[in-house]
Amino acid sequence: MAMVAKAIAMVWNMVYNTVFDRLWPVSRVVRNLKVRVLHAVGFEAGFILIGVPIAAWMLNISVLQAFMLEIGFFLFFLPYTMAYNWLYDTL
Repeated sequence: MAMVAKAIAMVWNMVYNTVFDRLWPVSRVVRNLKVRVLHAVGFEAGFILIGVPIAAWMLNISVLQAFMLEIGFFLFFLPYTMAYNWLYDTL
């Protein structure tokens, strides 16, 4: 499950950031805290939508149980996502 989740996260990260950067390029949109929060929440919400059915199937648990599991990951990874993308934009 961990390897599948990592692979999905990597592909989702590339797709989401490509679309986000095309819709809101750094040359036109100031990446303030509000934009960074919306970016991180959007990324994590998309990953939850993708990950819940896969986690439910692979772990043989209900969709609700998989959703609760994903919410735990969301709360942990949201600050990480914001920090990672802020560093990526500044370097």
